[in-house]
Amino acid sequence: MISPFPLSELERRTSGQRFGKDVLVERISLDSRDASGALFVAIKGERLDGHNYIADAVSAGCSAVVSERPEGHLAIGLRVKDSVEALGHAGAINREAFNGCVVALTGSAGKTTTKNMLASVLARRAPVTATKANHNNEIGVPLTLLDISSNAQFAVIEMGARHLGDIRYLGQFVQPDIAVVLNAGSAHLGEFGSYENIVKAKGELYGCLRAGGTAVMNLDDIATEQWVAEASHRTMFSFSVNDKDADLSARNIDCLAEGSRFDICYRGEKQAVFVPLPGRHNVSNALAASAVAILTGMSLEEIADGLALAEPTSGRMKKLRLETGSLLFDDSYNANPVSMKAALDVLALQAGTRIAVLGEMAELGDKAKAMHLDVAEYAKTLGIDELYCVGSFAQEMALIFGEGAMSYDSKDALAASLKHSLNGVETVLVKGSRSAGMEDVVTFLSGGLH
Repeated sequence: MISPFPLSELERRTSGQRFGKDVLVERISLDSRDASGALFVAIKGERLDGHNYIADAVSAGCSAVVSERPEGHLAIGLRVKDSVEALGHAGAINREAFNGCVVALTGSAGKTTTKNMLASVLARRAPVTATKANHNNEIGVPLTLLDISSNAQFAVIEMGARHLGDIRYLGQFVQPDIAVVLNAGSAHLGEFGSYENIVKAKGELYGCLRAGGTAVMNLDDIATEQWVAEASHRTMFSFSVNDKDADLSARNIDCLAEGSRFDICYRGEKQAVFVPLPGRHNVSNALAASAVAILTGMSLEEIADGLALAEPTSGRMKKLRLETGSLLFDDSYNANPVSMKAALDVLALQAGTRIAVLGEMAELGDKAKAMHLDVAEYAKTLGIDELYCVGSFAQEMALIFGEGAMSYDSKDALAASLKHSLNGVETVLVKGSRSAGMEDVVTFLSGGLH
């Protein structure tokens, strides 16, 4: 946190009921084991209810408690209608004390990779606070805002969504100076109900911009035309892999197995760039990061230096060398049809026998089967050599792919069969939705080394 704030300020913002003295909030904790000197916010989650640990937090020496329930035995605290929302308001208090630049980004695919690229680039200029791991939801975003310190000059906030209104809700706390929407795809289609709702949900971010803020637009996404219309009263900055008339564009693209080389072009200037993350989609992600960096005043040379240092996150196209000598791409963290095809594009660039190990893609609604079969057909058209499938549509995917495809009833059976067949000349891609748990396959193949 940048500076302490009085509990009464959180009371005002939440319309809560404070009891006891007005203490200064110096830090916030959701964990009763780490509550000493902190404001303990009791949140009911899917597995645990923080209200059941209030006594432990008090014993640990917390300064006060935020609770949704009457806690008459407590001397100091704040009763609120919604503890998660109270956490959001606490994050907003710290964000409003921040004098640096806040960048918010969302999209159906590429959020974390772009966030990492941008943090790498901005760090060439000044200290950066960025979303950790997958903290991009109604709890993770406020915690990231609270993590902004006084020495930071940039804050990069990744924002996810499963429903209409989620981005708007988070945006009221983030209040970005720069907003980036990477794309709109079919992720969480079952939750949103339609592609049109996904477009609306992602576009909500532009409405959250602070006065004088800038909307960064991807001209390559078909939804951008709608977003441009909705953000017409905002300053806009565009990027594109395909449209040379964008404010920022890429030329001379060379997609290699180990990454991509290309030129970033801006206002007549050109800078050669190498991004050590393979795939044409990562050229687009790099342009998004570059657009933000340009808006903050960085030079193209500084941007190139930062992009060259970008690293993959565990579970997102992270390279592992197996004992056999085979190369494994661990992209097991999550999947949707867009990201699945992008990962297959990367696999197609690799040497040796190319094996796609695909788990199920979740939350696709009544289009799930068609989208899984489409992915199998896409893998076939790319010339992928072998396809290992597990999940509800595995058999149908194998039939679509044809020779070289195998389907399994369990991840264990798939992993055992695949490991037995590897001889060191293969490149293996492992990918699936979070619920598919394909990291278990990675762990088995790699002997637990991630």
